Amino acid sequence: MGYDKGKISGTQLMLMSASFLQAALTVIPLAVFAGGRDVWLLLIISLAVFLPFVFVYLKLGEMFPQSNLIEINDRVFGGALGKFLSALYLMYFMLDYLYNLVMPASYMRTNFMILTPETAFALSFMLLVLWAARNGIETIARLSVFSFSINYLSVILIFLLLLGKFKPNHFLPVSDIPFSKVVSAVIIVIGKFLSEIFIFLMLLPSVTERSGIKKALLAGISLGCLFNVVLGLLCVGVLGSFMLFQSAPFNATVRQLELMSINSRIEIVVVLLLFFSTFLKNSVIFYALLVGAGSLFRLRSQKTLLIPLTLLPLSLVELTVSSNSMQFQAGRNSLVFLGLIFHMLLPLTTLIVAAIRRTVKRQGGEDA
Repeated sequence: MGYDKGKISGTQLMLMSASFLQAALTVIPLAVFAGGRDVWLLLIISLAVFLPFVFVYLKLGEMFPQSNLIEINDRVFGGALGKFLSALYLMYFMLDYLYNLVMPASYMRTNFMILTPETAFALSFMLLVLWAARNGIETIARLSVFSFSINYLSVILIFLLLLGKFKPNHFLPVSDIPFSKVVSAVIIVIGKFLSEIFIFLMLLPSVTERSGIKKALLAGISLGCLFNVVLGLLCVGVLGSFMLFQSAPFNATVRQLELMSINSRIEIVVVLLLFFSTFLKNSVIFYALLVGAGSLFRLRSQKTLLIPLTLLPLSLVELTVSSNSMQFQAGRNSLVFLGLIFHMLLPLTTLIVAAIRRTVKRQGGEDA
């Protein structure tokens, strides 16, 4: 694992994975676009469809308990092919990291601070992520406890304050979208949201309680998905069909709040939710990128990669920053497609190849 010998508990893994999935404020518009008022139901369906792949990740972690994804590739596919696949993974991690930096920055600029350049927000996030990754997995785990608590408490508070504006008839009729659109929505939710939890394959060797990994990860995914289901229910119940015309549905929902008969700037809650969840998610992705690159190049200390891996996305941020519509299309098309490949197809292939090689090796040993 290189310079970071930090360890985390099963509870910290649960909270970290839940906080990781809470960072969906910029993904909710994608889901709304695909699923409309049934977005909350589609999140539940997507979780049910995705769960078998969680067991694929857990099985790989069980077969190679002391190895991260990059090291697993070497052991399963051999030197050349394993390193090629690992390099592809790292390039994808970098692309995902960039998207998760720029999309929240664009969200902040469009909805809150229109005169502030998106690059300024992206660079601020980047510096904080660099600090967290430099301090290691234990620091990120401790921050996830705070992020998880703040996010859940904020949404519960908003839900209670908006109960008077919540209209159950906004949910009717339920599931009135064509089956083809349901399939499309589920693919989008899984490809760009749920399946990103795959990156925790880079962190599983740091968990001390090996026997509790399965329970902790499943609980974390469930809590993270529940958080977003509540967001979906809140948006639909308050906005109804009006939600379909919003680029930021949750932000529009929060703006329905009126405190003391004065329209307050309660949207700051959305800023805090976005900040904490995005910071945590990007810290996990960057840390995984750092550990993966160190494993690929077999470095004694990944600290030597901190500056290069910071400068590379720094040079690409300005090129990546573009209009909201372009980022929306990138998330809906390119990254969803890549997510299905890197998060689902390749891990499943790795598990199958590993199982075959283990069976052949066992049979060879018995024949001898």
